[in-house]
Amino acid sequence: MTTIFTREAVCTLCGTTSEQPAIGSTNYMGSPDLDGRAPPMARRTITYWLEECPRCGHVAPDLDSPVPEACRAAVRAAIPHAWRGEPDDPRRLFLRFQTRAAIAAALGDEAEQATRELHSAWVADDSGRAGDAVDARRRAAALLERLVGRGDAIDEAAEDGDDAAERRWMTALRHRMLVDALRRAGDWEPADEAARRFVEQVLPALPPPGPDEFDVAQLFSFMRARIAARDDRCFTLEEARYGRQDPVQYVAGWRPPFEAAGRKRRAHGAGLLGWLRRWLGACSVLATLGGPASAEEWVHRDADGRRVETLEERAGGGYVRRAPDRRRIGTIEPAPGGAWTLRDADGRRTGRVEGGFDGGLVIRDHDGRRIGTADPRTANGYVLRDGAGRRSGSLQRR
Repeated sequence: MTTIFTREAVCTLCGTTSEQPAIGSTNYMGSPDLDGRAPPMARRTITYWLEECPRCGHVAPDLDSPVPEACRAAVRAAIPHAWRGEPDDPRRLFLRFQTRAAIAAALGDEAEQATRELHSAWVADDSGRAGDAVDARRRAAALLERLVGRGDAIDEAAEDGDDAAERRWMTALRHRMLVDALRRAGDWEPADEAARRFVEQVLPALPPPGPDEFDVAQLFSFMRARIAARDDRCFTLEEARYGRQDPVQYVAGWRPPFEAAGRKRRAHGAGLLGWLRRWLGACSVLATLGGPASAEEWVHRDADGRRVETLEERAGGGYVRRAPDRRRIGTIEPAPGGAWTLRDADGRRTGRVEGGFDGGLVIRDHDGRRIGTADPRTANGYVLRDGAGRRSGSLQRR
Protein backbone atom coordinates (compact mmCIF):
# COMPACT_ATOMS: atom_id res chain seq x y z
CA MET A 1 0.00 0.00 0.00
CA THR A 2 1.16 3.55 -0.73
CA THR A 3 0.60 6.28 1.85
CA ILE A 4 0.93 10.01 1.18
CA PHE A 5 1.22 12.78 3.75
CA THR A 6 1.56 16.56 3.53
CA ARG A 7 4.59 18.42 4.84
CA GLU A 8 5.50 22.10 5.11
CA ALA A 9 8.50 23.05 2.97
CA VAL A 10 10.50 26.28 2.77
CA CYS A 11 12.00 27.01 -0.66
CA THR A 12 15.75 27.41 -0.37
CA LEU A 13 15.79 29.96 -3.23
CA CYS A 14 12.98 32.38 -2.37
CA GLY A 15 11.98 31.46 1.19
CA THR A 16 8.33 30.74 0.33
CA THR A 17 6.59 28.27 2.64
CA SER A 18 4.22 25.81 0.99
CA GLU A 19 2.52 22.50 1.65
CA GLN A 20 3.97 19.64 -0.38
CA PRO A 21 2.71 16.05 -0.72
CA ALA A 22 5.28 13.40 0.24
CA ILE A 23 5.52 9.62 0.17
CA GLY A 24 5.10 7.97 3.55
CA SER A 25 5.47 4.39 2.31
CA THR A 26 4.97 2.24 -0.77
CA ASN A 27 5.62 -1.31 -1.97
CA TYR A 28 7.00 -3.13 -4.99
CA MET A 29 5.19 -6.04 -6.68
CA GLY A 30 6.58 -7.41 -9.92
CA SER A 31 9.70 -6.89 -11.99
CA PRO A 32 11.27 -3.54 -12.92
CA ASP A 33 11.47 -2.40 -16.54
CA LEU A 34 14.68 -2.74 -18.53
CA ASP A 35 15.40 0.96 -17.97
CA GLY A 36 15.07 0.59 -14.20
CA ARG A 37 11.52 1.88 -13.71
CA ALA A 38 10.05 0.30 -10.60
CA PRO A 39 7.01 -2.00 -10.78
CA PRO A 40 3.64 -1.09 -9.20
CA MET A 41 2.80 0.30 -6.75
CA ALA A 42 6.02 2.29 -6.46
CA ARG A 43 5.95 3.41 -10.09
CA ARG A 44 2.68 5.25 -9.48
CA THR A 45 4.28 7.49 -6.87
CA ILE A 46 6.18 9.41 -9.56
CA THR A 47 3.82 12.38 -9.03
CA TYR A 48 5.40 12.91 -5.60
CA TRP A 49 9.10 12.51 -6.44
CA LEU A 50 9.74 16.24 -6.86
CA GLU A 51 8.52 19.33 -5.01
CA GLU A 52 7.78 22.58 -6.84
CA CYS A 53 7.78 26.05 -5.30
CA PRO A 54 4.51 27.82 -6.16
CA ARG A 55 6.24 31.20 -6.21
CA CYS A 56 9.62 30.98 -7.96
CA GLY A 57 9.19 27.61 -9.71
CA HIS A 58 12.21 25.98 -8.09
CA VAL A 59 12.01 22.16 -8.32
CA ALA A 60 13.86 19.69 -6.09
CA PRO A 61 13.31 16.37 -4.32
CA ASP A 62 13.30 18.49 -1.15
CA LEU A 63 12.75 22.25 -1.48
CA ASP A 64 14.54 22.71 1.84
CA SER A 65 17.79 21.30 0.45
CA PRO A 66 20.40 24.07 0.18
CA VAL A 67 21.82 25.15 -3.19
CA PRO A 68 25.53 26.10 -3.19
CA GLU A 69 25.90 29.87 -3.26
CA ALA A 70 28.11 29.72 -6.35
CA CYS A 71 25.35 27.92 -8.29
CA ARG A 72 22.33 29.97 -7.24
CA ALA A 73 22.37 32.34 -10.22
CA ALA A 74 22.69 29.45 -12.68
CA VAL A 75 19.88 27.55 -10.97
CA ARG A 76 17.55 30.57 -11.10
CA ALA A 77 18.36 31.02 -14.79
CA ALA A 78 17.54 27.35 -15.45
CA ILE A 79 13.99 27.69 -14.09
CA PRO A 80 11.53 28.42 -16.90
CA HIS A 81 9.20 31.32 -16.19
CA ALA A 82 6.82 30.53 -19.02
CA TRP A 83 3.53 28.70 -18.57
CA ARG A 84 4.02 25.52 -16.55
CA GLY A 85 0.49 24.20 -16.87
CA GLU A 86 -2.52 24.10 -14.60
CA PRO A 87 -2.32 21.84 -11.51
CA ASP A 88 -4.32 19.08 -13.23
CA ASP A 89 -2.63 19.42 -16.64
CA PRO A 90 -0.85 16.13 -17.52
CA ARG A 91 2.04 18.04 -19.09
CA ARG A 92 2.80 19.89 -15.86
CA LEU A 93 4.48 16.86 -14.28
CA PHE A 94 6.58 16.37 -17.43
CA LEU A 95 7.71 20.00 -17.27
CA ARG A 96 8.52 19.63 -13.57
CA PHE A 97 11.00 16.85 -14.34
CA GLN A 98 12.34 18.86 -17.27
CA THR A 99 12.91 21.81 -14.96
CA ARG A 100 14.79 19.60 -12.52
CA ALA A 101 16.91 18.25 -15.39
CA ALA A 102 17.84 21.84 -16.29
CA ILE A 103 18.67 22.59 -12.65
CA ALA A 104 20.85 19.47 -12.47
CA ALA A 105 22.69 20.70 -15.56
CA ALA A 106 23.24 24.06 -13.86
CA LEU A 107 24.64 22.22 -10.84
CA GLY A 108 26.97 20.20 -13.08
CA ASP A 109 25.39 16.87 -12.12
CA GLU A 110 25.06 14.88 -15.37
CA ALA A 111 24.02 11.74 -13.49
CA GLU A 112 20.94 13.41 -12.03
CA GLN A 113 20.27 15.17 -15.32
CA ALA A 114 20.14 11.80 -17.09
CA THR A 115 17.88 10.46 -14.34
CA ARG A 116 15.39 13.32 -14.67
CA GLU A 117 15.29 13.05 -18.46
CA LEU A 118 14.46 9.37 -18.07
CA HIS A 119 11.79 10.22 -15.49
CA SER A 120 10.36 12.75 -17.96
CA ALA A 121 10.08 9.96 -20.53
CA TRP A 122 8.18 7.79 -18.05
CA VAL A 123 5.71 10.60 -17.38
CA ALA A 124 5.25 11.12 -21.11
CA ASP A 125 4.67 7.38 -21.55
CA ASP A 126 1.93 7.46 -18.92
CA SER A 127 0.14 10.40 -20.54
CA GLY A 128 0.42 9.07 -24.11
CA ARG A 129 2.79 11.81 -25.32
CA ALA A 130 5.01 9.64 -27.52
CA GLY A 131 6.93 12.57 -29.03
CA ASP A 132 7.92 13.97 -25.65
CA ALA A 133 8.97 10.48 -24.49
CA VAL A 134 11.23 9.97 -27.51
CA ASP A 135 12.86 13.39 -27.13
CA ALA A 136 13.49 12.85 -23.41
CA ARG A 137 15.01 9.41 -24.00
CA ARG A 138 17.34 10.81 -26.66
CA ARG A 139 18.55 13.48 -24.26
CA ALA A 140 18.99 10.84 -21.54
CA ALA A 141 20.91 8.61 -23.96
CA ALA A 142 23.33 11.40 -24.87
CA LEU A 143 24.10 11.93 -21.19
CA LEU A 144 24.34 8.20 -20.46
CA GLU A 145 26.77 7.80 -23.36
CA ARG A 146 29.16 10.20 -21.67
CA LEU A 147 28.64 8.66 -18.22
CA VAL A 148 29.15 5.15 -19.56
CA GLY A 149 32.38 6.18 -21.25
CA ARG A 150 33.79 7.58 -18.04
CA GLY A 151 32.45 4.66 -16.00
CA ASP A 152 34.08 2.06 -18.22
CA ALA A 153 37.49 3.67 -17.70
CA ILE A 154 36.97 3.53 -13.93
CA ASP A 155 35.70 -0.05 -14.08
CA GLU A 156 38.72 -1.28 -16.03
CA ALA A 157 41.05 0.21 -13.43
CA ALA A 158 39.12 -1.08 -10.41
CA GLU A 159 40.49 -3.83 -8.21
CA ASP A 160 39.26 -7.41 -8.36
CA GLY A 161 38.36 -9.57 -5.37
CA ASP A 162 35.34 -8.38 -3.40
CA ASP A 163 34.59 -5.67 -5.97
CA ALA A 164 34.22 -8.09 -8.89
CA ALA A 165 30.49 -8.80 -8.61
CA GLU A 166 29.67 -5.18 -7.87
CA ARG A 167 31.69 -4.02 -10.88
CA ARG A 168 29.91 -6.41 -13.20
CA TRP A 169 26.44 -5.49 -11.98
CA MET A 170 26.90 -1.72 -12.08
CA THR A 171 28.64 -1.67 -15.47
CA ALA A 172 25.92 -3.82 -17.03
CA LEU A 173 23.23 -1.60 -15.50
CA ARG A 174 24.71 1.58 -16.99
CA HIS A 175 24.91 0.05 -20.46
CA ARG A 176 21.46 -1.51 -20.15
CA MET A 177 19.88 1.87 -19.44
CA LEU A 178 21.68 3.38 -22.44
CA VAL A 179 20.70 0.62 -24.86
CA ASP A 180 17.08 0.58 -23.71
CA ALA A 181 16.76 4.37 -23.97
CA LEU A 182 17.98 4.24 -27.59
CA ARG A 183 15.74 1.26 -28.39
CA ARG A 184 12.62 2.88 -26.91
CA ALA A 185 13.42 6.04 -28.91
CA GLY A 186 13.58 4.03 -32.14
CA ASP A 187 17.26 4.77 -32.72
CA TRP A 188 17.95 1.26 -33.92
CA GLU A 189 21.48 1.53 -35.27
CA PRO A 190 22.92 3.45 -32.27
CA ALA A 191 21.10 1.05 -29.91
CA ASP A 192 22.50 -2.04 -31.61
CA GLU A 193 25.98 -0.52 -31.76
CA ALA A 194 25.88 0.30 -28.04
CA ALA A 195 24.73 -3.25 -27.22
CA ARG A 196 27.33 -4.81 -29.53
CA ARG A 197 30.09 -2.67 -28.02
CA PHE A 198 29.16 -3.80 -24.53
CA VAL A 199 28.94 -7.49 -25.41
CA GLU A 200 32.14 -7.58 -27.48
CA GLN A 201 34.38 -5.08 -25.69
CA VAL A 202 33.16 -4.53 -22.14
CA LEU A 203 31.57 -7.80 -21.04
CA PRO A 204 34.63 -10.02 -21.73
CA ALA A 205 36.78 -7.74 -19.56
CA LEU A 206 34.44 -8.05 -16.58
CA PRO A 207 34.78 -10.79 -13.94
CA PRO A 208 32.76 -13.94 -14.74
CA PRO A 209 29.29 -14.10 -13.15
CA GLY A 210 28.74 -15.95 -9.92
CA PRO A 211 26.17 -18.75 -9.59
CA ASP A 212 23.50 -16.36 -8.28
CA GLU A 213 24.02 -13.53 -10.77
CA PHE A 214 21.74 -12.45 -13.58
CA ASP A 215 22.90 -13.68 -17.01
CA VAL A 216 23.97 -10.36 -18.49
CA ALA A 217 24.84 -11.84 -21.88
CA GLN A 218 21.33 -13.29 -22.19
CA LEU A 219 19.76 -9.97 -21.27
CA PHE A 220 21.69 -8.10 -23.98
CA SER A 221 20.90 -10.85 -26.48
CA PHE A 222 17.22 -10.24 -25.77
CA MET A 223 17.61 -6.49 -26.29
CA ARG A 224 19.49 -6.97 -29.57
CA ALA A 225 16.73 -9.29 -30.80
CA ARG A 226 14.14 -6.63 -30.01
CA ILE A 227 16.25 -4.02 -31.79
CA ALA A 228 16.53 -6.24 -34.89
CA ALA A 229 12.74 -6.66 -34.83
CA ARG A 230 12.32 -2.86 -34.59
CA ASP A 231 10.38 -3.39 -31.35
CA ASP A 232 10.23 -0.27 -29.18
CA ARG A 233 7.79 -1.65 -26.59
CA CYS A 234 8.44 -1.63 -22.86
CA PHE A 235 9.79 -4.88 -21.41
CA THR A 236 10.59 -5.94 -17.86
CA LEU A 237 13.63 -7.83 -16.64
CA GLU A 238 11.37 -10.80 -16.01
CA GLU A 239 10.14 -10.78 -19.60
CA ALA A 240 13.69 -10.48 -20.91
CA ARG A 241 14.62 -13.58 -18.93
CA TYR A 242 11.56 -15.76 -19.61
CA GLY A 243 9.61 -14.15 -22.40
CA ARG A 244 6.35 -12.25 -22.25
CA GLN A 245 4.23 -15.41 -22.51
CA ASP A 246 5.51 -17.26 -19.44
CA PRO A 247 6.32 -14.87 -16.59
CA VAL A 248 5.04 -17.37 -13.98
CA GLN A 249 8.37 -19.20 -14.25
CA TYR A 250 9.77 -16.38 -12.16
CA VAL A 251 8.05 -17.77 -9.08
CA ALA A 252 9.51 -21.27 -9.47
CA GLY A 253 12.84 -20.55 -11.14
CA TRP A 254 15.24 -17.66 -11.56
CA ARG A 255 15.71 -15.03 -8.86
CA PRO A 256 17.53 -11.70 -9.11
CA PRO A 257 20.94 -11.83 -7.41
CA PHE A 258 19.88 -10.53 -4.01
CA GLU A 259 16.92 -12.90 -3.78
CA ALA A 260 18.97 -15.91 -4.81
CA ALA A 261 21.30 -15.23 -1.91
CA GLY A 262 18.72 -16.50 0.59
CA ARG A 263 15.05 -16.37 -0.52
CA LYS A 264 14.17 -14.69 2.76
CA ARG A 265 11.95 -11.67 3.10
CA ARG A 266 14.40 -10.46 5.72
CA ALA A 267 17.09 -10.17 3.06
CA HIS A 268 15.27 -7.10 1.74
CA GLY A 269 13.67 -5.43 4.73
CA ALA A 270 11.68 -2.24 4.79
CA GLY A 271 14.37 0.33 5.44
CA LEU A 272 16.98 2.31 3.54
CA LEU A 273 18.91 -0.67 2.20
CA GLY A 274 15.71 -2.59 1.56
CA TRP A 275 14.52 0.36 -0.51
CA LEU A 276 17.69 0.25 -2.58
CA ARG A 277 17.34 -3.47 -3.21
CA ARG A 278 13.73 -3.12 -4.27
CA TRP A 279 14.57 -0.12 -6.50
CA LEU A 280 17.03 -2.33 -8.32
CA GLY A 281 14.41 -5.03 -8.81
CA ALA A 282 15.77 -7.43 -6.26
CA CYS A 283 12.44 -7.66 -4.47
CA SER A 284 9.45 -8.52 -6.63
CA VAL A 285 6.97 -11.40 -6.42
CA LEU A 286 8.84 -12.83 -3.44
CA ALA A 287 8.33 -9.56 -1.54
CA THR A 288 4.72 -10.50 -0.92
CA LEU A 289 5.67 -13.80 0.72
CA GLY A 290 7.32 -14.77 3.97
CA GLY A 291 5.55 -12.50 6.44
CA PRO A 292 6.79 -9.26 8.02
CA ALA A 293 10.42 -8.20 7.73
CA SER A 294 12.78 -8.55 10.67
CA ALA A 295 14.54 -5.49 12.06
CA GLU A 296 17.63 -4.67 10.05
CA GLU A 297 21.10 -4.00 11.38
CA TRP A 298 23.93 -2.92 9.11
CA VAL A 299 27.63 -2.52 9.87
CA HIS A 300 29.62 0.30 8.30
CA ARG A 301 33.37 -0.43 8.01
CA ASP A 302 36.19 1.72 6.67
CA ALA A 303 38.53 0.70 3.83
CA ASP A 304 40.71 -1.24 6.29
CA GLY A 305 37.79 -3.24 7.66
CA ARG A 306 37.48 -1.37 10.97
CA ARG A 307 33.96 -0.83 12.26
CA VAL A 308 32.88 2.81 12.00
CA GLU A 309 29.23 2.60 13.02
CA THR A 310 26.16 0.38 13.14
CA LEU A 311 22.78 1.25 11.61
CA GLU A 312 19.79 -0.06 13.56
CA GLU A 313 16.34 0.02 12.00
CA ARG A 314 13.78 2.03 13.98
CA ALA A 315 10.22 0.86 14.45
CA GLY A 316 8.87 4.16 13.12
CA GLY A 317 11.07 4.13 10.01
CA GLY A 318 14.66 5.11 9.38
CA TYR A 319 17.81 4.13 11.26
CA VAL A 320 19.69 4.96 14.44
CA ARG A 321 23.45 5.35 13.93
CA ARG A 322 25.64 4.01 16.73
CA ALA A 323 29.39 4.19 17.32
CA PRO A 324 31.36 0.99 18.09
CA ASP A 325 30.86 1.71 21.81
CA ARG A 326 27.06 1.84 21.19
CA ARG A 327 26.78 5.61 21.63
CA ARG A 328 23.99 7.14 19.55
CA ILE A 329 25.73 9.40 17.02
CA GLY A 330 22.85 10.27 14.72
CA THR A 331 19.90 9.11 12.65
CA ILE A 332 18.88 8.45 9.05
CA GLU A 333 15.30 9.59 8.47
CA PRO A 334 12.89 9.23 5.52
CA ALA A 335 12.54 12.45 3.49
CA PRO A 336 10.29 13.54 0.61
CA GLY A 337 10.91 12.10 -2.84
CA GLY A 338 12.18 8.76 -1.55
CA ALA A 339 15.36 10.36 -0.17
CA TRP A 340 16.88 10.18 3.33
CA THR A 341 18.05 12.90 5.71
CA LEU A 342 21.21 12.44 7.81
CA ARG A 343 21.18 14.02 11.28
CA ASP A 344 23.71 14.18 14.09
CA ALA A 345 23.06 13.20 17.72
CA ASP A 346 21.51 16.62 18.41
CA GLY A 347 19.08 16.36 15.51
CA ARG A 348 20.90 18.83 13.24
CA ARG A 349 20.77 17.98 9.54
CA THR A 350 24.24 17.01 8.28
CA GLY A 351 23.46 15.66 4.83
CA ARG A 352 21.16 13.81 2.49
CA VAL A 353 21.06 10.47 0.68
CA GLU A 354 19.38 10.26 -2.75
CA GLY A 355 18.87 7.61 -5.40
CA GLY A 356 21.44 7.72 -8.20
CA PHE A 357 20.84 7.16 -11.92
CA ASP A 358 22.47 3.72 -11.89
CA GLY A 359 20.55 2.31 -8.94
CA GLY A 360 23.02 3.25 -6.22
CA LEU A 361 22.84 6.01 -3.64
CA VAL A 362 24.34 9.48 -3.79
CA ILE A 363 25.50 10.97 -0.47
CA ARG A 364 25.49 14.78 -0.14
CA ASP A 365 26.65 17.10 2.62
CA HIS A 366 24.58 19.84 4.25
CA ASP A 367 25.30 22.23 1.35
CA GLY A 368 24.19 19.73 -1.28
CA ARG A 369 27.68 18.84 -2.47
CA ARG A 370 28.19 15.24 -3.61
CA ILE A 371 30.60 13.63 -1.14
CA GLY A 372 30.23 9.94 -1.89
CA THR A 373 28.17 7.01 -3.13
CA ALA A 374 26.89 3.65 -1.92
CA ASP A 375 26.97 1.13 -4.75
CA PRO A 376 25.01 -2.15 -4.59
CA ARG A 377 26.83 -5.48 -4.63
CA THR A 378 25.30 -8.76 -5.73
CA ALA A 379 25.06 -10.53 -2.38
CA ASN A 380 26.99 -9.20 0.58
CA GLY A 381 26.08 -5.55 0.96
CA TYR A 382 27.26 -2.25 -0.49
CA VAL A 383 30.54 -0.58 -1.46
CA LEU A 384 31.06 2.96 -0.18
CA ARG A 385 33.08 5.42 -2.27
CA ASP A 386 34.23 8.96 -1.63
CA GLY A 387 33.53 11.94 -3.89
CA ALA A 388 36.45 11.00 -6.14
CA GLY A 389 35.18 7.44 -6.66
CA ARG A 390 37.77 5.81 -4.40
CA ARG A 391 36.60 2.91 -2.25
CA SER A 392 36.19 4.21 1.30
CA GLY A 393 34.50 1.29 3.02
CA SER A 394 31.57 -1.08 3.00
CA LEU A 395 28.10 -1.51 4.42
CA GLN A 396 27.08 -5.06 5.21
CA ARG A 397 24.04 -6.62 6.76
CA ARG A 398 24.70 -8.49 9.99
